[in-house]
Amino acid sequence: MRRALRDLRGAIALGLFGALTIGVAEGAAQDPDTLVVEPPDSLTPGVSVVALDSGMVVVDTLYTTHPDSVFRTLPALTAGAPSLREAGVTVWDQDAILRAPALTLLELLAWEGDLLPLRYGDYGAPEAIVGAGAAGGRIRLFVDGVETLPLYSAVPDLSQVALAAVSEVRVERSAGEVVVRLTSIEPDDPRPMSRVEASTGDLDTNFFRGTFLHPRALGGSIGLSLERADTRGRGGNDPGSRQGLWLRYALHRGDDMAVAVDYRKGTARSELDSIPTSIDRSSWTVRGRAALADGLVAELYTGSSSVAADDDGFTPIDLAQRQHGARLSFERELGAEPLRVLLHPVPRAIGDPEPEPAVRGDHGRIWARGEGRLFSGPELPSRTLGVSAGAEWSTVGGVAADLRSDAWADEVREESATVRGVRGWTRALYGLSLFGGWDSGLRGSRIQEPRVLVPEPDSLIDPDTIPAPDPVGVFHLSDRTSLRAGARFALGPVDVSGLWQRVEVDSILPVDLLGARAGQAVAGDEVTGFEVAGRVGLPMLLDGLALTGSLQEWETAGVYRPRRRYTGGLDFHDIFKAGNLELQASAQVQGRDPMLLPWVEGEGEDAALVRVPFQQSWDLWLQVRVLTVRIFIRAENVGLRAGNQDFPGRLLPQTRSIYGIRWTLWN
Repeated sequence: MRRALRDLRGAIALGLFGALTIGVAEGAAQDPDTLVVEPPDSLTPGVSVVALDSGMVVVDTLYTTHPDSVFRTLPALTAGAPSLREAGVTVWDQDAILRAPALTLLELLAWEGDLLPLRYGDYGAPEAIVGAGAAGGRIRLFVDGVETLPLYSAVPDLSQVALAAVSEVRVERSAGEVVVRLTSIEPDDPRPMSRVEASTGDLDTNFFRGTFLHPRALGGSIGLSLERADTRGRGGNDPGSRQGLWLRYALHRGDDMAVAVDYRKGTARSELDSIPTSIDRSSWTVRGRAALADGLVAELYTGSSSVAADDDGFTPIDLAQRQHGARLSFERELGAEPLRVLLHPVPRAIGDPEPEPAVRGDHGRIWARGEGRLFSGPELPSRTLGVSAGAEWSTVGGVAADLRSDAWADEVREESATVRGVRGWTRALYGLSLFGGWDSGLRGSRIQEPRVLVPEPDSLIDPDTIPAPDPVGVFHLSDRTSLRAGARFALGPVDVSGLWQRVEVDSILPVDLLGARAGQAVAGDEVTGFEVAGRVGLPMLLDGLALTGSLQEWETAGVYRPRRRYTGGLDFHDIFKAGNLELQASAQVQGRDPMLLPWVEGEGEDAALVRVPFQQSWDLWLQVRVLTVRIFIRAENVGLRAGNQDFPGRLLPQTRSIYGIRWTLWN
């Protein structure tokens, strides 16, 4: 009986599929170039609409409109330039983040061949990234379009930035800056989603991340995430921890308007000299976003952020800033209409991205994005303006341009700093494409003096009458110009790019992370170098196996610019069992030559910049996904290199193994 019912269901499904296939095939015969199948006026729950292209291939899906399947997201602002090496843009979507061995944002960015990680220790210690000639004032971090300003340093301290609840990490190298944009998760399914990540390992390292998202709650949608990492550090002598909290409530008015309230809190704890044992950063934002017309989206927001540190006997840290802003974006598809296929949900590899609609014929798009922001806070710009625009066409290539301007206008100073840049690339011809870019301009930043011990008050004097010394900030402007030109060859299993670049900078500003001492602005230089990066598949040995790597080399070394930096190794990735089983494994190395820091030691003829030694780390990674469960193990610095350090005397863990689980649940 059970078998008969199963056969009957199969016959009905086969009959429906055949009938719809015949209808679609007839439509395809009428228009072999472009096929757009419209759904019926109403879809009854459980009834599927199937459409195939002329080759009888299903390429997209659309969910039926069951009442329980309705969910809304914030109207989307244009992302800007595409995720291409030629355009200087790298994007990790949610699936890529889950497949990466990184547990933190810095660990994710560290594998970019042109970005250099700076770590003052293990989890809980300050950390940041820099680029060639791009250090203080030129590294910017945005979370959902709101800038995370470095209140007590010259670059964002990534130790207080949680990767939990982040659906996309986007890195843009444009307009004389490195801009990192984080986008928080939003509903992409009508069901509530929960995700748990937990791991443990050597050095008493423990990691936990929990995320919950409900698309229909309290009249809107809610999101919650909690992240914590703690460790005993190298040799068990540098205990530290970091934790992050994210809360969101979004109220939707149809599909074209929404208001979202976000609260974030990050805490970093460590037991290091000249660093407070606990640094807390909290922020809140209120954003209103509306789709004004097809492809035109506007957003208004206001928010506040504050940083406070424990009283550790040094100059106190208690800073706050407010910002208000507006953003407007426009995007329009050009040329051929997409070939969309409608289908009730079908099995697909769990975690695979939604397939892009197929497009036939010439097509392209244009986009533009503008923003204006007002700030209040110590040494911050009074206002900043930015605009970016571009276009891409399938038969030609693309171009993108950026312009950003900051202004300081208060009782302390009257300054302005503007950067501009343009990038272009050609379409691939027999796998070969060309690209190039130019950017130039000023950036300003505060250089913080070292924190000093607050003298103990005399017992005979009222402590309230003794003012505590405040940090003394020195403001500095830096001018930088960069030119690059290169080519990319992507055909079959080979994807390799190379570029030549020249960077001219008048001065390098320190990152000014909390530490035993602050840096100083040092003279820049003009230098040329090259980069090579790519992936070469090895299907003759094993499907899914590939060689990956990158190399950046300069004529001479400079501050925050080692003469050579490289990554590379073997990588394996494949999916089995109709998408239900996924296997990843890699053996990768990253290293750099000795690096100069903007700290001067000695006096007179003996004065010289501080140098940290050569660094190298071999890392192993294995992750197995079964349905929505990912089990992983990671081993760091398996070569046991003992002297790895980004700051003098601040040795990184010699080695560590971590194993854990990442589990996504739909309830």
